[in-house]
Amino acid sequence: MRTLSSTKSSAVRTGWGTLRILVAFVHHEGFPVLPHRFDCGYRAMVWAMQTRKGTRMNMNRLPVCLVSVAVILCAALVGAQQAGEPVHFNKLLPFLPDKVDGFTAEKARGSTGGAMGFKMTEVSRIYHKGAEDAPERVTVKITDGTVNQYFAAAYAAASQFSNETTEGYEKGFTLDGYQAVEKYSTESRNGQLTVMVGGRYLVEIDIDGLESKDLQEWWKKIDAKKLAELKP
Repeated sequence: MRTLSSTKSSAVRTGWGTLRILVAFVHHEGFPVLPHRFDCGYRAMVWAMQTRKGTRMNMNRLPVCLVSVAVILCAALVGAQQAGEPVHFNKLLPFLPDKVDGFTAEKARGSTGGAMGFKMTEVSRIYHKGAEDAPERVTVKITDGTVNQYFAAAYAAASQFSNETTEGYEKGFTLDGYQAVEKYSTESRNGQLTVMVGGRYLVEIDIDGLESKDLQEWWKKIDAKKLAELKP
C-alpha cells in the first residue's frame, strides 16, 4: 500500500512534469517569455492541492489544478495572437535606475521583437556593488509582452503561497498594490523579486551576494505608478 508521503510526492512530480512538458513545448515554439510564469503557476497549483493545515495533499483537486494550468496556456497561446503591441524598449529604458550610490552601472540594454504573433519588449541593466567587476550585483529587468496579461491570474494565486526553511524562503504577497513573488537563499545570498505591474509589465530584480532586504530596497527605485500608466 502506498503511503501518504509517496502519494504526495507522486502528485507533485506529476504536476511538475506536466508543467515542464508545457514549458518545453513553449521553448520549442520559440516563446522564451513563458517559463517563469509557469513556475509561479506550479507553485500556486501545489498550494491549491494542500489542505488548510498544509500537512497532506488533497488529491481530489489535482485534476482541477492541471486543467487550470492547461487553460491558462491555451488562453495565452490564442490570446497573444490578438493582443496589442508592446511598448517600444525606448519607453521602458528610463524606468531602469540610472545612478545608484555605492553601485557601478553597466550600459542599459533593450530590445523589441516578436515571432509567430508573440511580441515582447525587454530592458535590463546590471549594477555592481563598488567596482565594476565586483561579484555582488543587482540585475533589474522589465518586460512587456503580448502574453503577460494572461498570467496576471497566476500571480494572484501565487500571492497565497509561502514557504520558509533553514535554507531560505519563497513567498507571494502584495507589494504596493501589485502581486509579487519573492525568494531568497540564505546560503548563496542570492534572491529574486518579481512584481506584476499594471497587469502587463513584469519587473524582475535579481541580487547576487546581497541581503534579502536589498530586494525591496531596489524595488523602491522603480517608479511603479508611472510604469503602470505607460501605454504603447
